[in-house]
Amino acid sequence: MASLTVFALMEATNTTRVLEHLNELRKFGGTGGGKRGLGVSRQALTPPDIAAREWVMARMADAGLARRRMDGIGTVYGEGGDPSAPSLLMGSHTDSQPEGGWLDGALGVVYALEAARVLHEAGAPGAWSVIDFQDEEGRYNTLTGSRVFARHLPPPLEEMADGRARAGLSAAPVLYWDSARPAGFSGYLEAHIEQGPRLEAANASLGVVTAVVGLRQMRVSFLGRQDHAGGCEMPERADAALAAMRYASGLDAALRRVCDAPEACDGAVWTFPDLTGFVSHSTIPGEANLTLQFRAPTEAPMEEIERLARSHCEADRSALGLPPLSHARPVRCTIVHERPPVRAAPMDDEMRSCVEAAARIAAPSAGAGAAGTLAMPSRAVHDASPVATRMPAAMLFVPSVGGVSHSFDEHTHDKDLALGARAFVGAAAGIVLQQCAATPPELGRVSTVIPA
Repeated sequence: MASLTVFALMEATNTTRVLEHLNELRKFGGTGGGKRGLGVSRQALTPPDIAAREWVMARMADAGLARRRMDGIGTVYGEGGDPSAPSLLMGSHTDSQPEGGWLDGALGVVYALEAARVLHEAGAPGAWSVIDFQDEEGRYNTLTGSRVFARHLPPPLEEMADGRARAGLSAAPVLYWDSARPAGFSGYLEAHIEQGPRLEAANASLGVVTAVVGLRQMRVSFLGRQDHAGGCEMPERADAALAAMRYASGLDAALRRVCDAPEACDGAVWTFPDLTGFVSHSTIPGEANLTLQFRAPTEAPMEEIERLARSHCEADRSALGLPPLSHARPVRCTIVHERPPVRAAPMDDEMRSCVEAAARIAAPSAGAGAAGTLAMPSRAVHDASPVATRMPAAMLFVPSVGGVSHSFDEHTHDKDLALGARAFVGAAAGIVLQQCAATPPELGRVSTVIPA
C-alpha cells in the first residue's frame, strides 16, 4: 500500500476507455445534428435519459461500485471502497438540453466512473461514490436533482409523475445527502466542460474553478387592455407588450451603466430569454410576460440587479428619471421569482488545491504565450452549487471549442478530454489518499488567474 501514490493512479487512467464511454453515452438521444454530427437530445425522464442512466448503472458495476441505485426522480448513485469511511462524492449529470451537446454533464459522470474504477482496481483505502444527478438542465426546475439531494427543494414528484411511472420509479425513495450514507461524505468533486471561451483563448488545457455563479430568474408581468390594433386610438391604448419592451430596454441600459467597469458587478451577466403576449397581428396585447435571468459569482451584484429590476417595475418610474411604461393608459407591472434562486458557491480552498495539484501535473505550462491551467470562476451554474452548501466542493474544467455549449455543435478536442481525465483521477486520488501536497514542486502553480 505504501507504493500507492497519486502519480501511479494518474498513470493508471485509461483515457481510451474514457473516450469510448463518452462516445457510447452520446448514442442515447443522439440526433446526428451539428457540424460534427454529435448533437444530443436527452431531456430528463425521457426514454433516452432513462436508458442512459441504466447504462451508467452498468458502468458503475464495472467500476466496482457495489451499492447502486436509481432514486425516485432518476438520480443514479453508487458507492465504492470502505462503507464505514466518509466518501468522496464525484459526478455530474447525463440529461441534456433539448438541443444539447455530447459532453455537457456526461463528461463529469464518465470521469467519475473512471476515477472510481482506478481507485477500486488499485485497492485504495478510503471510500468514494459516483452520482448522476437528474434534471440539471431544468426541465422541471433549475438543478433539480442536486437541489433535492441537498434538501434545497422538495422533490417535484407530481410534475414528474408521468416520467417516473414510465421509468418504474414511482415507489422508489428519493436520495438525500444526509441519509444516503451513514458515514457521510468528505466532499464533492465535479468535472465539466467550460461552456465559454476563456480556456481556449488562453491556450490552456484545464481550468481550476474558484466559484460557481449564482442564478436568479424572475417573471415580470404586464397587465394592460386588449383591444383592436386599428380601432383603438393611440391615446387610449394600454399596450402590455410595448410596456414589456420598454421595461427590458430601460433595465438593460441601467444595468450597463452600473456594471460598466468589469469589477463593478463581478462580471455579472443578464438576459431576457423570452417575451410572451402575442394574440394576433391585429390585436393590442392586454397581457405580456417577460423572463429576466441574471448570474454573478458573488451575491452582492445579484442583489443590486434584483433591486434595479424591482424599481423599474414600480408604478412611479419618474422618481428614477424613467418614462412611464405606457404613454397612454397605464399598464400595471408585477415581478416575482419564477424559480427559487441558486446562490453563488465559492469552491473549498483545500479541495481546490487538490484539483490544482493534479492539474499542474497533467497540464504543466506549455511555455511562452500558453498556460497549462487557469484559475477561473464558472459562469454557468452546476450541480456543485447546491452540493457545496452541504460539503466541501471543487470543480475542474476542460475547454469548449469556440466556447460553444447548449448546442449540437458543442465539442472538446480528444487531447483535452484525455488531459482532463488524468487530472480528475489525480485530484480524486489525492483527496482519497490524502496526498494532495505530494505534487512535484518544479511543476509550479496555476499559471494565470482569470478575474471574475
